[in-house]
Amino acid sequence: MKLLMLSTDGRLFSPSSPVRERMRRYGEICEELHVVVYTKPGFEEEQLASNVRLYPTNSLVKAGYFFTAFRIGAALIRGRGITVMTVQDPFETGFVGYLLKGRFHIPLQLQIHTDFLNQYFKKQSFKNRVRAWCGKHLLLHADGIRVVSERIKKSIIADTTVMSTRISVLPVAVDVRVSSSAASEAVRTRYPQYQKLVLMVSRLAPEKNITLALDAFVEIQSQLPHAGLIIVGSGPEQAAIEQHIVKKGLTASVRIEPWTDDVAPYYKAADVYLLTSNYEGYGRTVIEALVAETPIVMTDVGIAGEVVVTGYTGIVVPVGDARAVAAAVIAVLARPRVEWRDYAVAAVASLPSRIQYLERFKKGLEDIEKRPVREARKLNVLFVVNDFGLGGVQRLVVDFANTFDQQRCIVTVATLLDRKDSHFFRHDLRTDVSSAKFAFKGFYDIASWITFYRFMRRSRFDVVFTQLFMADTIGRLVAFAARVPVLVTEIQNLIPALKKRYIVIDRMLAHITTACISTAPAITNYALRTIRFPRKKMYEISTNVVDAKRFDVPVDRSAVLKAIGVPTEAKVIIAVGRLMTQKGHAVLLDAMPLVHKSIPHAHAVIVGSGRLDQTLREKAHNLSIDAYVHFIGERRDIVQLLKSADVFAFPSLWEGQGLVLFDAIFAKLPIVASNTGGIPDAIEDNITGFLVPPGDAHALAQKLIEIIEHPEKGAQAARKAREKYGDRTLDHAVGNLESLFVRLYNAQLG
Repeated sequence: MKLLMLSTDGRLFSPSSPVRERMRRYGEICEELHVVVYTKPGFEEEQLASNVRLYPTNSLVKAGYFFTAFRIGAALIRGRGITVMTVQDPFETGFVGYLLKGRFHIPLQLQIHTDFLNQYFKKQSFKNRVRAWCGKHLLLHADGIRVVSERIKKSIIADTTVMSTRISVLPVAVDVRVSSSAASEAVRTRYPQYQKLVLMVSRLAPEKNITLALDAFVEIQSQLPHAGLIIVGSGPEQAAIEQHIVKKGLTASVRIEPWTDDVAPYYKAADVYLLTSNYEGYGRTVIEALVAETPIVMTDVGIAGEVVVTGYTGIVVPVGDARAVAAAVIAVLARPRVEWRDYAVAAVASLPSRIQYLERFKKGLEDIEKRPVREARKLNVLFVVNDFGLGGVQRLVVDFANTFDQQRCIVTVATLLDRKDSHFFRHDLRTDVSSAKFAFKGFYDIASWITFYRFMRRSRFDVVFTQLFMADTIGRLVAFAARVPVLVTEIQNLIPALKKRYIVIDRMLAHITTACISTAPAITNYALRTIRFPRKKMYEISTNVVDAKRFDVPVDRSAVLKAIGVPTEAKVIIAVGRLMTQKGHAVLLDAMPLVHKSIPHAHAVIVGSGRLDQTLREKAHNLSIDAYVHFIGERRDIVQLLKSADVFAFPSLWEGQGLVLFDAIFAKLPIVASNTGGIPDAIEDNITGFLVPPGDAHALAQKLIEIIEHPEKGAQAARKAREKYGDRTLDHAVGNLESLFVRLYNAQLG
């Protein structure tokens, strides 16, 4: 590996700087390391080790950094055969890295050491707002992103469309031996008047918010008059801080020491370490203090919550809250320092050692160096769906994404809507499956179209698979514009009297679609006759499938029924689905008085939520059936509920086929369903289930009564259905989809 690094750290040319030693260690993990450093005039190229060389830009003005760094980088790429680049920020060095990547197609890693998407970073100055905008753009073009804390990773995922798999968390390594062996007596001797020492080691800059510490120290001193605050550091805010010390009357209790590279004795001497920053990427000084077994008080930035945990390694307080800072410092000082020691040792032990750090740093670079080769062998697949809300399609997308062969495919899931009820299945997605969240405000949200297009272009997907009308339409149009080779859609629903404009849109999109998947003959006929898909583009694959392993669990029926308020002796009719007109819940409610008249201990359990929730509840109340009809909302224990019921009702007014139908089959439930859409393709009347006319409450009631009164008839149908569809498993369907995607992609390549 021949590595080009871009840096702004001028300390690399200082003989006593520890940064130089770090560069030598980086040289140990690669064949060659070339470091271009943004500097003012007066420096010379330097051979730091046999395979490590430093190149200063010697620029008269800051704008010259970019031109000179690009020129030096380009010469190194041409002359030394550079194979991978890393840059130490997503701003000044990141911009040059982006230009070099575009010119020479060299893989680029961005290193992020600060939470630049944090609101305080942006508010600090116009320059920072420009940097944040620039950094957010450059993130989208990086082959790999190395961040120093989980906080930064979460910030990037929340505020950009960067795939999570491109981000790796690698904390900063700390030299444990130097810090832990440091002597503290000299520091203590210098300040005999302070019985308790509070320490800050910091650059005196606006983002460090040192004045917050001073405001807090007024309260601390009122309760602990013999406490002292030592600030080790220098910077542009020093004069303002000194004035604030005088203003607050803290001249006797606060001291500013000049910066030194040997801060270990201060850490060891301190009783508490204080950090009051508005934002941090990591907080290296916090780790150095923990190495010295010093408890921490810090604002909720950087590694707060990860390494510094309230009550264990210190106390975390809100950003900008002086009273909370004072209370936390007083609380920490009230406990003997020895009580914090074991937690500090454990926290440091959990961090990577220098050897581990170098190994992980090397692996991160090797991964992006090889990524183009690896992705050429794997199929890059994007699933596009409206949202992760409760629904059969949403659950299938998550199941498919989780089950696809990671050695064969790279899978990403994109959602287009961001509503409060649209995240039910989001956390079921495996952590190693990437997801991208968009927030379309409507079909005509042009800004979101552009963002989605850029995401598609940047990600270079081989296959895009879309479902549900909005995701289907937007997904296929954007994928076509982004020149994705294979566009696959699936028709999940058969809607009677569908508006003509929707049919026209589907007919137009059929021309740019590579393949259409159908789950049932009725859907195939609809696609051929109504949408006019060419027959050669139609593929019947049973995607309404079940993860059979979910049903191989014992269920305590009595406990399940008690938990939802249903008597254990009841005959339970269960219906699962969104509370919308299509699903026909109103028909079931109309049928229940007839059922209850014949079978007084019959109860209906309705699982799901939706816009008709309140309407259906009012209807049940008006029919005086709310004592034996139970609306239990969205649930994650669908399998347990199904296995605790006696019969499954599926009274849809229209339907493609319905995933939940197969859940009921695998739960070995007798099924009473509407004779509509693709349902008859799955349920043979009086053989694998029972069919009734859609919308006919009387017929539905009579069939439910028949099944409950003659359980052997229902059990026989349930058994035959399970035998017939025993191979409708998730693994089987995923294998078929993977094979289809590969065939289609290879055909497109000729």
